[in-house]
Formats: sequence, structure tokens, C-alpha cells
Amino acid sequence: MLKKKLALLLVVLIIGCVEAIAQKYNIKTYSVNDGLPSSQVYDVHVDDRGYVWFATAYGLVKFDGYNFETYNKSHGLRDELLYDLFEDSNSNLWVSSETGGVGLFESGKFSYLPELSRLDTLTVQFITESDQKEIWFATYEQGIIIWNRENDSFRELTTEDGLLSNSIWDIYFDELGFTWIASDYGVNIYEESRGVFKTLSTEIGSPEYTYQVFEAQDGTKWIPTDKGFAIIESDFSVELVTRLQGHSLDFVFSISQDNDGAMWIGTESKGLFCYNPVTKESVHITKKNGLSSNYIYRLVKDKEGTIWIATDGDGVSIFKDKNFKFHDISTEYGFNSVYGAMKARDGTLWFGTDNAIVRYRNGSYRSFTLPESTYFEEEIWDISELPNGNLLLLTYSNLLLEFDGNNFRRYRFRDEFPSNYINDILIDGNTIWIGAEDALIKYQNGSFNKIIPTQDYWGSYINTLYKDSDGSLWLGTENGAANFDGENFQYFDEEDGISGSSVYEFAEDRSGNIWIGTTEGFSVLRLAIDNTAITKVENFQADEAFLNETIFLQFDEHGGLWQGTNGGINYFNVETWMTTGIMNRVHFPLQEYGKGVEMNGHASLLDNNGTLWFGSARKGLISFDYPKGVKELENDPAPSTFIRSIESNGEVLFDQSVKELDESRQLSLDFDENNIEFRFGAVNYKDPHRVFYKYKLQGFDDEWHSGFGINEATYTSLPAGEYEFQVFSKSVKSDWGTVPATFGISIEKPFWLSTIFFVFIISLIVAAIVLYINIRLNAMERKDLKELVDEQTKDIQEALDEKEVLIKEIHHRVKNNLAVVSGLLELQSWKMPDGLAKKALQESKMRVLTMSKVHENLYQNKDLAKVNVKRFFGDLLKSVSVTMKQTNHNIEVVQHVEDIVIDVNLGVPLGLITNELISNCYKHAFNKTKKGVITVTFEEEEDSYKLTIHDNGIGNSVDLLEEKNDSLGMSLVKSLVAQIKAEITYSGEDGSEYVLVTPKEVF
Repeated sequence: MLKKKLALLLVVLIIGCVEAIAQKYNIKTYSVNDGLPSSQVYDVHVDDRGYVWFATAYGLVKFDGYNFETYNKSHGLRDELLYDLFEDSNSNLWVSSETGGVGLFESGKFSYLPELSRLDTLTVQFITESDQKEIWFATYEQGIIIWNRENDSFRELTTEDGLLSNSIWDIYFDELGFTWIASDYGVNIYEESRGVFKTLSTEIGSPEYTYQVFEAQDGTKWIPTDKGFAIIESDFSVELVTRLQGHSLDFVFSISQDNDGAMWIGTESKGLFCYNPVTKESVHITKKNGLSSNYIYRLVKDKEGTIWIATDGDGVSIFKDKNFKFHDISTEYGFNSVYGAMKARDGTLWFGTDNAIVRYRNGSYRSFTLPESTYFEEEIWDISELPNGNLLLLTYSNLLLEFDGNNFRRYRFRDEFPSNYINDILIDGNTIWIGAEDALIKYQNGSFNKIIPTQDYWGSYINTLYKDSDGSLWLGTENGAANFDGENFQYFDEEDGISGSSVYEFAEDRSGNIWIGTTEGFSVLRLAIDNTAITKVENFQADEAFLNETIFLQFDEHGGLWQGTNGGINYFNVETWMTTGIMNRVHFPLQEYGKGVEMNGHASLLDNNGTLWFGSARKGLISFDYPKGVKELENDPAPSTFIRSIESNGEVLFDQSVKELDESRQLSLDFDENNIEFRFGAVNYKDPHRVFYKYKLQGFDDEWHSGFGINEATYTSLPAGEYEFQVFSKSVKSDWGTVPATFGISIEKPFWLSTIFFVFIISLIVAAIVLYINIRLNAMERKDLKELVDEQTKDIQEALDEKEVLIKEIHHRVKNNLAVVSGLLELQSWKMPDGLAKKALQESKMRVLTMSKVHENLYQNKDLAKVNVKRFFGDLLKSVSVTMKQTNHNIEVVQHVEDIVIDVNLGVPLGLITNELISNCYKHAFNKTKKGVITVTFEEEEDSYKLTIHDNGIGNSVDLLEEKNDSLGMSLVKSLVAQIKAEITYSGEDGSEYVLVTPKEVF
């Protein structure tokens, strides 16, 4: 029963075995031209995030579907020639190299555990982990080293324990608890609980090398060796396979199994074999069929079912879609173009191409070339089958040719044809319908009938003709579609709901609905339940990223509709739509560049085996077989989307190539870090450059931004706030993902927009208002006070002015009165004879006059309490000189008085003292001479005033101040000196000199 199920699963593969030489496969290859540092790839690992890791001859490579990141010695790797990659149960990535031991890779760097230093000098060829979480290291010539990391203990398995060889290539733990060990000379089956080894060597052909132990879906073990491969059943019976497709296998390095059950056999130099273990049939795939290399080192299947083919010298290859096959000039088909296609009544397929037609029958091709001498550089655009079995061919240059299987000749009615241009031919029994330039032409029984509709609807020419299951004829024109029942026309155009004006193709589904291919996609004319009338028109288009103009429409055996365009092929699941109303769409670009392969019209068909055939303009003939058991195609899962990097103001905040995103996925930025650039990507290895993205910054964007190949988004001058960047992706064969890659951004408010700052500002404003109010109130109070003070000051000033006037008047009157007294004393002295009495009157007059000078000085000053010393002494000395001057004496009075003011209470005593001392000089200093100089000096010192009176008279050795005498003048001087708390000294040498020093502040 199991074998029957496998047989059903692999029928498609068996068919492929027959035609393998006639086809290429849709294979994607990654090599140094794509970013690998080396085309020698020894291992491939696909992690849970979808990233692919390559062990190469020049280091470890991480591939995220867009960028290749190489990690080598600059990242801590000891040896760049890597043999094996392994991710353990703790998500640690292990790498083994030829001479550098075993290292761990994390966050962009390699580290080497000191506990595993014993491996540093060994070549570790394979790493794995047991159910007991022990790490097993398979070495070259040193057996197996087993490390228990929990207790940091080691144990070894070598030939001394029962291994066939100490050079170990692979270790596999099966579900029964057995450990399978592939080594030189054979396979060991180790039962660890009993410490028992079973050996398989002669049973599997006594190989020199066994490279792997692979368990298939049915539980059989597959052992690749240097002599082919061995299949081991559960009862340990062995089947040896040393030849496939007539080829001696020799070295088989790796085996895997795809999701359809086919076994993939990777060889040293003979490429890849897809092997059916039930029928023993195989498909041989080599460089001629699209592989990058025939030297296959390892096969690795990822969780999506894709098998990665690592080669020794030409990178890695993956099958993008093994159900599509290409037939071009390098295959048996022999051409790169297909202009027309037709399935004959006997099931033979015919394809029109450049100057030839190609027949496909019984799995082989044969081409028939037009005679070059007669038909030079023609293109066969349409093929129809005549009632006699011959073919009617329409060429690009409007020739009609008949082909009988061997010869070409002009068709008999071409010269009499009543039109200049033929676009399509439809043969209906003995009737030939011709779509011409200006009419529908019916050829029957040797005569032509030119049918010209009378309505203005008719276009410049007919694009296509189609006969439906009811026998009605459909015409596709430049202005819509027309249905002709033999007598009447019924028209359908854009006004009737059809999308697009030009109609290029028709197709009919199982329910009799007519599908119309146009310039804008295609429309369906839905019939009523009784198929008597069209009740509804519905329109469909491919994804907006692809081209929508229909080149052909073709239904498959399961009811799926295939639309050929100038940018690939689109599949629509019509059967699902009929029942659910949901139209699933899948796009197949079928080439590495642009939107897709450019298809040709009238160049599609479905053969008797259910295979679809599509004709292209440059990629030759393309065939498609449904996987066994599949009746409808579904979109692939959406690619895994990730944030590649984030920058702010040109500074990298996060780089996926260095470190993965942490769980928080959140960044908090300052207000001036608000120019953000997001770079993102998606894991889509089959079409890495055909990814569509849509992104949105929640909190900022109102709409989604989307487009093909847009893998970065820039936002400038973002305001403060909370944002979340979201990005979805889709491939050409998937819908949009349902879970976006996200990243949160929090931009802080500037300090002047923060709550604290607002509170602070409000507080300042309140304080300012309060301060302003206080200042204003104070100002108003000051103003009122000032007005009051000014008013009072004015009154006081007026009173002061009056007082000053009065005081000045008093001083003036005092001065006048003293002057009167002085004058009276002088008058009295005139009447008295010379003597003491007269002398006393003269001295009294001088004293009174001195006081008068003080009062005169006072009322002349602005300050009524201050005396200007310079002016006062000048007037005083002048008066004294006039009074004391004798006619026969020439006494000069010289003054050195500073221009300062002193208190009146000090001025009066100083004036009287000066008067007495100068008068004394006049009286006594010049008795022996008629000429002399009296010098008066008044100086301001720091805390005192200094008065110096000096004459150059005869002098006196006796201190007059200390001499006891009854002189009123000297008594007055002494009294006044004591009154002002001054000190006075006398010197009698070189004339007389009095020096008086008085404090500034006396009273």
C-alpha cells in the first residue's frame, strides 16, 4: 500500500525522467556574483528566523534574502575554511573549520570555549546534539568526542570501542535510540545503553567512504557512498544502487527528500538525480538543465521544503518551482520563441516558431523548417488542423500554408481571398472562419461569404476567433467582443461592463461562462442557471504591481485559469471563486529580471496528460505539471519581514547585521534625534529582488506607503510623540503577511515643551504678573508718594529757600553790623593818641573784620554752613595787609591755599588765628628790615587740615606760645587752638613759623 501511495505521489517525477533531456528547470543560483565570498559551499543552515547561513572556503556567510554578510578572521574566526554548521537546542550556532577547531558565533563575533581547547588541533567534520543534550563532534582520524556541557565532562568513541574508522563524516540519532555513524569503510549502528556496535560494511558494498545517514519518510535509511548509495530497510536488509539513467554514480555525497517524496541524490561530478524509490525511475538534472554545478557537496532542506544544493565551486542552487520546465534552443525543442500552439485530434502538440513548426509526440520533439528558398524568415503565428489531418499555417507576412507532415505549399484559396489581412483562423468541420481586416469571412464548399456587421461597433480588424460549447462564434475586436450565432451579432463592450476596449482572447469554463481577455485584464460573462442568457459581467485583474493586458487565457484540467501577459503568467483559481466568491491569484514571473517572461498570444494549450504548455517570446516553450494530488494552486506564505537597520541623524541606532532586535523593540530618542531612517527587508530566497513592501509610521502616517523594491523609509523632523513603525511584505507568489515587523520610537519633547517646563513657565508668568502687579502698585504708590514728597519737597524747598534767603540776609546783616563795628572802632582809634589804647582798638577792629569776612563768605556760598578757604583767606590776608602796612616797609604776603571748603565752625577760629599770627608777624618780624615775605599755606591732608604761617623776618629763639605774657592776641590764639582741638608749633629759626594741624571733624 505504501509503495502504491509513493507511486501516485511521484508520477509527475516519472514523466520528467522521460523528458529530462528536453527541458530546463526554474533554478535560482547564488554565487560570488551575488555576494558570496567563495563559490565553494560546504554546508547550509536555515535558522528559525529564516536566515540562511553558508559555510564557505572564506568564512561564515549570513544571507537575509537581500544582503550577504561575511564573517571571517576579522571577526575572530581562526580558520576561514569551514566544514560544518550546527545550531543546538540553546540556539547556539557552532562552526567547525579545517584547522581552527570548533567555535561559537554570536552577535557578529566568534568565540572559542576554553573547555573545548582539546579540539583546537583537530579537524571536526560534523557536529550534532543528542537527546541528552550532549554535543557530539565527529573528527577526522580522531573518532567521536562527546561533551557533556552540564558537568563539563568528555568521553570518546574510537576504533578501540568498535568504530569501523576514526574518520567520521556523519552522525544520526533515530527514534529507536540507535546512533548511526557514517565513517570511512562503512556504517556503525551504536546502541549506547548497551555499549554495542553493529557494523554495516560488506552489506553496503564495502565502500571506502560513507558520507551520510539520511532517514526517508518511510523510515528507510539512505547511505551515500563512494560507490553510489545504499537503502537500508527496518529489518536491515540492504539495496545497493550504483547506476542511474545509465550513469555510474561513483561518489554520492548527500541525499535528501522533498515534500513530494522524491529522493534527491547529490553526486561528486554527475549532478543531481531525483529518484523514485518505488518505480526506480529517476530524473537526471545537470548544468544543462539549469544547475550551477555538477559537483554537489551537500543537500539541505529548510522548513518550507526548499532543498538547498551546496556545490563545490559554483555556489548554491534552489529550485524556485520544479513544476515549471523550460524548453529552449539549448534543449531538444531547439528554439527560443513560440508564436502559436495547437493540439491535434490525436493528441500531438504543434508549436509555431521562427521559419518552422515543431512537433511534440511521445516525449520527443521534431522540427520542420520552411524551405528557405521559398519562405525566408517567416514566423508561424497560427496553426489549425484541416479535416484531412493536414495543418493550416498562418505566417507573420499573411501567408496561408498547408503542411501534410512532410511538405509545405500555399493553401489553395489564398490567391482568391477577398481581404488583405488575416489575423486568426478557426476551422469548424468543413467550414473555415477567417478573422480579416475589415470583416468576418466564411469559407465553405469553395466559396467565400464576407460578413460585415452594419453597426458602428465593429473595429478595424478582428483579433481572435473562438467557438464555444454551444457552437456560437465569438469575435474579439478592437472595440469589444461579439457573439455570432450564424445569423445575428450580439455585442459586449465597456458600456456593458467589460474592462478594456480591445479583446484578444476567449476561454470557456466548465459551467459555460465565457471569459474575455482584454487590455485591462479579463472579464467573465456569467450565464443564468439554465445557460440561456448572460446575467452578470465581472472583471478581474492581477495585482497592481504586474501587467494586466491579456495575451492568452487557458483553463487547466482542474478549472484554474492561466493568464499570459507581457510580464509573466498569472494563475486564478476560478473553481474556488465560483463557490466562495474569493479569487485567489498567483503570479509566476519565470525569469530573474523585470516583471516576468513576455508571452505570446494563441500560444497556450492543455495536452491530454494535463500538462500546460505556454509559448514565450524569448524563453522558448514553458510547460507546467501540477504536483500529484494538487488540484488548485495556493499562494506561498508571505516572506518573513525584518527591520534591517535604524538611523537617526545619520547615526546608526540599530544594525541587524551586528545584533538582532531585542524583545523590547523600542527606542527612546531626544527631541533633536527626530530624523529617522528605517531600512527593512524580507526573507524571500527564490525571488529576493521581487519583494513588495508596504509600511506606515503609526502616529504620523495616515496612509500606507507601498511599492516594489522599496526597502527603506525616511522621516524628517518628526514631532515629539510615540510612534510605531510597521512594515509588511509580499512576494510575487504570496499575499501580504498578517504580522508586520514593528519597531517603536519614542521622541521626547524638548525641554521647553515638557510639563515641568510648562509648569515652570506658568509659574514664571504668574510670578511675573504678581511682580508686575507689585511693581505697578509700588510704582503707583511711589508715584503718589513722589507726588506727595514733591509737593512736600516743594513746600520744604520753598521754606528752605526762604530760610536760605533769611540766613544769607542774617549773615549779610551780621557782616554789615561787624563792618559797622569795625568802622566805629577805626573812627574811635583815629581820635585817640598813639598808645596802647589805640593799638587795642586797631587789633579789635581786625578781629571784628575777620569775623565779618567769614559771614561775607558764607552768604556768598551755596552751602551756608561751609566756608571757601581760598576766597576767605584771600580777602582776610588782603584786609590784614592793608591794615598793617607801613609806609616805609615793603612786606609781601604770599598765600598757597587749596581751593576747598570747610565747616563754618572751623573757619571762624582759623580766620581769627590767622589774623592774630599774621598781625604778630607784621609787628615783630620786620623791626630790623624794611622788606619781607609772609607765606600762608593751607593744605588738606588725609584726616586733617594744615595751616602754616611763615615769615622771613628776624625770628626768635623763644617759643612765643610757651612764653608767659599778657598779650591778648596770643591768649586768643591759644584759646582758639584748644577750642578746635588743634595742635600748634612754633619755630624761630630762619624767621618765625607757626604750624597748626586741626582735625577735619571737630564738632
